[in-house]
Amino acid sequence: MTRDNTRYLPLLALGVVLHSSPLCAQTPTPSLLGRWHGTSICTKASWNASCNDEENFFEFVPAAGGLPGILSHAGKRVGTTIQSMGDVDLQPDTGKARWAGEFSNGRVHIRLVYQVADSGLTGAVIQLPLHQVVRTYRAQRDSTWERPVW
Repeated sequence: MTRDNTRYLPLLALGVVLHSSPLCAQTPTPSLLGRWHGTSICTKASWNASCNDEENFFEFVPAAGGLPGILSHAGKRVGTTIQSMGDVDLQPDTGKARWAGEFSNGRVHIRLVYQVADSGLTGAVIQLPLHQVVRTYRAQRDSTWERPVW
């Protein structure tokens, strides 16, 4: 750099700092995105006696606001059809390498967590505010099932 250009050095340094900042970093495509098929197993306990194990289907897509948010479409097999279990907005669960979101209505308040590893997708439904695990998920990538209109 020539002596005449040294006045631009502070701007160059600021550009390097901003470029490496999380605020300007491009969000990588999360490994959670796509379609998954697996099982949902109930926690066996007296307080959870009405829960049933299920065959589940998940489709994770970028949220309407874009990444890093993810929208989870979940379904379960009932007879020969796949019925919706609803949609949940997920966000990165800071420091835990997983995705999480909450759902509540008049009956329940739950936190859903999902994590992708070499073995596939794992997850849990956690009843709030007691933090009891109600069910656990295990799934593998599977783009062969056709997503119904939910």
